[in-house]
Amino acid sequence: MAMKKCLVWGAGNEYNLACNQLLFEELKNNLSVEAIISKDKYAKYIDGKLLIDKRDICNYDYDYIIIFNLSRYLDIKKEAIEVGVPENKIINGKVFNIPYFDFKRYCSLVENPVTIISDDCWGGTVYNYLSLKFNSPFINFFTSSIDYIKLLENLDYYLKQELILEEECDIYSCSPSRGSLGFGDNKIIFNFNHHSSFNEAKIDWDKRKVRIHNNNLFIKLTLKNNNDDLLKRFDNLGYRNKVCFVPKPLSYNSTVYLPRYYWENLHNCRVNEIGNLAQYVRSMNSFTKSIDILSMLCGEDNFIREI
Repeated sequence: MAMKKCLVWGAGNEYNLACNQLLFEELKNNLSVEAIISKDKYAKYIDGKLLIDKRDICNYDYDYIIIFNLSRYLDIKKEAIEVGVPENKIINGKVFNIPYFDFKRYCSLVENPVTIISDDCWGGTVYNYLSLKFNSPFINFFTSSIDYIKLLENLDYYLKQELILEEECDIYSCSPSRGSLGFGDNKIIFNFNHHSSFNEAKIDWDKRKVRIHNNNLFIKLTLKNNNDDLLKRFDNLGYRNKVCFVPKPLSYNSTVYLPRYYWENLHNCRVNEIGNLAQYVRSMNSFTKSIDILSMLCGEDNFIREI
């Protein structure tokens, strides 16, 4: 992948914290900072980069604009779009804080979007953490491990099925909306625990289903107990990029054991925090201490940080 020409928007504290990471990416020939956009004209250059106004953006040939202002990110993004910047060329500078961040890997996920298929809300958590578009319908839901394996074993069939109401949510008992795909012995159940109604869940499901990128799938499963039948079936799936997180070391090719999770639970470090493996994996602050998330999603082998 060729080096990316970038404009940086924002020269405040967040840029200051990221300037070393930007320099490192420049030294790796992953990017070049062409100019810095700022409304404050107290200098002509910052770190050797010309300080420009947003109206000057049209004079530059660039691949991406990186915004370093988390609190005003959405407002600045809107400003950028209003002056003609394509939305797919805007990057949230917060991603430079990701452990083991690499701009080339990140751009590969932007330019060849990854579709995350997960058995719970993990996919949505990852997309939010990486500031990537939800290129998957498997967001804000959970399903049983048995139904999830059935889904993965016949994914094309299930994605062609209409999502059907099984049970509407009940706010008084805190029970989620439930929907199904398939019929008879092929029926699988989804629980939409972050939607206020089944109709809302179905609208999101149908909208995001058309964004699936079949050429770049990442398949994730979490099993809190050793289930040899499910593990064998998952291990035998033909997907190129798949991972099953398990609570102890196992010999299956696709399983990943997180020793930090085991140690913290053994020593009661997480009594008042995250108590089970699925929640631990969904906590990006914990998860990224164990996993190089960009390397993993890009299908590289050496993504495990702790062995």
